Amino acid sequence: MAITSVPMRRASARSRERAGWLRVHIVWAQLAAIAAIIIALPFGREIDPDFWWHLRTGQLIFHGGIPRHDVYSFTIVSHTWVAHEWLSELIIYGVESIFGYAGNALLFGGATLGALALMYALARQAGAGTKPLVALVLLSTIMLAFFVTVRPQMFTWLLFAAFIYIIGRYERGARLTLWALPPLMALWVNLHLGFVYGLVVVGVWSATKVAEAALRRDIAQARQPAVIALLCVLATMLNPHGPAIFTYLAQYFVAGRTERSLIQEWQRPYFALNVCWPLLIASVLILLSVVSRNRPKLYLCVLAVIAIGLSAQAARNIPFVALLLVPIAGCAAADRWRGARREADSHLRVSTAFAGAFAIAVGAFVLIMSSHLHGALSGLDPSSASYPARATAYLKEHEP
Repeated sequence: MAITSVPMRRASARSRERAGWLRVHIVWAQLAAIAAIIIALPFGREIDPDFWWHLRTGQLIFHGGIPRHDVYSFTIVSHTWVAHEWLSELIIYGVESIFGYAGNALLFGGATLGALALMYALARQAGAGTKPLVALVLLSTIMLAFFVTVRPQMFTWLLFAAFIYIIGRYERGARLTLWALPPLMALWVNLHLGFVYGLVVVGVWSATKVAEAALRRDIAQARQPAVIALLCVLATMLNPHGPAIFTYLAQYFVAGRTERSLIQEWQRPYFALNVCWPLLIASVLILLSVVSRNRPKLYLCVLAVIAIGLSAQAARNIPFVALLLVPIAGCAAADRWRGARREADSHLRVSTAFAGAFAIAVGAFVLIMSSHLHGALSGLDPSSASYPARATAYLKEHEP
């Protein structure tokens, strides 16, 4: 028996090794499928109507600089124009000029994927295992799928996730990474008006650090967060319009309430919308995590409640709930159940080479196909099903 037990143990070890190898590639196949879905979303969707505005404005900025007044209107040509998305529009025009719409679809799909990947990485670093994270990432993807298209809002998602990730790294001891926030804020304020969400993140986090420091009577630990928050506010002034960006922001949310009530994404979500059920599930998971004994850091709890409240006010805020879901619910599950922890899947020796090869292959394929996809997917000739293409063609021919 002793002689035959050695081969049997070796066979058992090989069997476990093969099972572990299979589990690794099943996990990566699941994550790769989710990544491919996100990247493919902008390609298979009707082009967002705002794309044409961004593209034309990017061309205008490239050739004539950032506009200061309305150059498109005949009746209010003197109307002040705060071009708060000027850098995004310049990027859209540049990418369209080189790669066509396929390049922009890849860029903005990649920005969405990057945001979700940062949340996944943060949850993993905090100890969450792949079992809950794959399920949570899938739910987040379903929520994001309703909104992913070529528009500057995707840059806000990416930078929102970057702020959460950097602060999470700081909380785990990476002190120097915090100084990346002010430069990112300077970039954000020129990409999209959603930079205000970054101020909310930094403001909530620094406020909780000050409160915790006051309770512990150790003000020194709140000094760096307070300085970073102040620098982020100052960084928002690094835009072509300076402090006027906040005046425009106030007008947009107060004086523009009537106009926004006519735009679907600014309306409250109702349960006839397909995205409402995933939102409800995600909100319940987040709230259960927040009130549990295994709740995350205080600033994440506050941000989660704010995000859920904002999503109830306007459908366009749902992606913030989708992004926060992964680290909040993932870490709460890991703290509660041993099988949901990273240690439980330590046998999953994730192959970085495998992931890198997949990413390179997908990127190369899309870039190679960009020229072929340009004519079919760029939408530079709008379809008559969704746009007044025939009317536009008639005007171009008869009333130039």
